[in-house]
Amino acid sequence: MNYYPSQLLLEMARTHQVPLDPILEVHPHLLHAEVGAIVARTEFGIEDEEILNAIANHTLGQPEMSPLSCVIFLADTLEPTRGQTTELNTLRSLCFESLHQAVWQTCDYTLQYLMKTALVIHPRAVLTRNWALRAARRG
Repeated sequence: MNYYPSQLLLEMARTHQVPLDPILEVHPHLLHAEVGAIVARTEFGIEDEEILNAIANHTLGQPEMSPLSCVIFLADTLEPTRGQTTELNTLRSLCFESLHQAVWQTCDYTLQYLMKTALVIHPRAVLTRNWALRAARRG
């Protein structure tokens, strides 16, 4: 979905009533997850809501994500072509120990990168991080 031009992502999001905010309007590449779920439903006939939610949430996450959504969210950030750093490999290992802790710490990793590179942080990424932190602490 990253190859869809920004204008098409915005157009598809508007057509399918995806809620837009000022950050998404200025950074439409963040819509590729939600638009991906739309494409999965309309072009590939996927009807399973858990699968569609996992697709829609794979970039920014979402508080109260299902285990499947958590796995897809983690897979997107931690897939092998992202690198083989010690930090990434530690996060990959954590996925097998605690799903919520892995989501929380992967969010921290991403948020630190966004801050270091002075990129915009979508509030949903922070909400996802905080939800996962609380869920991990509850055990």
